[in-house]
Amino acid sequence: MAERMSGFARLGFTYDPFSHTEAEVELRLPEYYIKPPYYADILGDAENQTSWIVFGDFGRGKSALRGQIYSDLRSDPSDRIVCVTYDDFTGLVESKRIEEVSLADHLDQVMMRLVLAFLALVAKRKSEVKLNQVQRQTAQWFTQKYFKSLSRAEAETFLDSVSTIDDKTRKVVREQKGAITNLIVNVALGYFGLPAIKIDLPSDGDSECVPVENSYLLLQRLYDLYSIFGVRSLVVLVDRVDQSKKELSDPANVVKFLSTLLWNYNILGLKEAGVSRQVLGFKFFLPFEKETKEELKKQKFRFDRVLPQNISWTDELLRTIWRKRLAHFSDNRILDLAVVCDDAQIDNTILARSRGIPRRMLTMGRYILLEFNNLTDKPRKIPKECVERGLHNFENEFG
Repeated sequence: MAERMSGFARLGFTYDPFSHTEAEVELRLPEYYIKPPYYADILGDAENQTSWIVFGDFGRGKSALRGQIYSDLRSDPSDRIVCVTYDDFTGLVESKRIEEVSLADHLDQVMMRLVLAFLALVAKRKSEVKLNQVQRQTAQWFTQKYFKSLSRAEAETFLDSVSTIDDKTRKVVREQKGAITNLIVNVALGYFGLPAIKIDLPSDGDSECVPVENSYLLLQRLYDLYSIFGVRSLVVLVDRVDQSKKELSDPANVVKFLSTLLWNYNILGLKEAGVSRQVLGFKFFLPFEKETKEELKKQKFRFDRVLPQNISWTDELLRTIWRKRLAHFSDNRILDLAVVCDDAQIDNTILARSRGIPRRMLTMGRYILLEFNNLTDKPRKIPKECVERGLHNFENEFG
C-alpha cells in the first residue's frame, strides 16, 4: 500500500483518487460531487414535497445522488427538511419471502427511523417548546411503540440513517454501549417531561407492526409533532434494494418487494392534516433502469403520482466530474490526467469509453494508475504503455 501511495505522490496526488468508486465508501464525496441538473427537483421543496423514482443502471450514480441529498439535509442547521435513509432490508428478506413483505413491514422500518430522527432533533435542539397533554401522550406512544422492544444493537444500526444526529453524538454512541438511549431517546423524553425507557427489556406485548389501516393517520400525527419544532417536511431515501438478496437482482422481484409501498399513492403523497401541501416525499433509487421501468409500466404504475427520473450525464458533466475529482485529490494541481501522462489524449480516451457511466470512467483511471504503481523504475509521468495495459485489463474485466 505504501508503494502504491508513493506512486500517486510522484504524480502530485495527495490521496489515491480512484481507490474507491462506490458512493457508500467515499466519505468525502460531498466535497467534490457534481450535482445533475435535476438535483433540486429530486431533493424537493420543504413547503411541498414530491415523491420520485430515480432509475439508474450499475455505476450511474444512484447512491451518490442519494448520499448527496442526505449530506445536504444533514448539514442544514435549520432542519426544515428531516431525512432518513431506508437502505437495509436484511431483516425483512431473511425472515420473509419477497412476496410476503407487506406495507406494514416497510412502514415499521421507516417509522423507527423517523421516530428516532424526531427524538434526536429534540435532543439536539435542547428545546424549551412545551407540549400539551395530547402531544406528550403522542410522543410517548411513538417512543414506546418503536423503542421499548428494540435492542441496542438494532437501534444503533440507524445511526447513519438519520439526518438529525450530529457527528459528536454519533461518535459517543459508537464508543458507549446504550448511549443511543441515554443521549437521544431519554434526553428527548426528559424535555417532554416523560419518564425514561430502557432498551433491551422484554417487550410489553405491543410489538405489532404499524396497522395498515392506520398508517396514513400515524404518519400525519408524527409529522404534527415534527412541525412543532419547525420541520416543514420529511424525506425517506430508499436505496440499495438489489443488494440485500440474490433474488432482488431480478427487476421483477425488486418491484414485487416494494410493491405494497410503491402503489400506496396516499402514503407517498402524504398531506399535512387539514392542509393540501405534501409533507412527505419518498425518493426511490432503483436499479436496472430499462427493465424496472418496463415492469412498473406493465403493472400500470402511476408515474403522474410518483415522478420518474433516469440518471444521465452529458459529456460535459462527465468531464466536470472527472476534472473536479482529480483536482480534489491533488490540491487543485491536476485537472487533467494528461498533465502527468505521456499520452496527451488519455482524458478524452477515458471519457469516450465511459458510455456515460461515471463508475466506468473512474475504474479505468484506477486500472491505469495500478499499472503505473507496478513499474519498478518509478517514473514521474504515466507512460503510454501503462495506459494501454490498464485499458486492456479494464476491457477484459468489464467489457
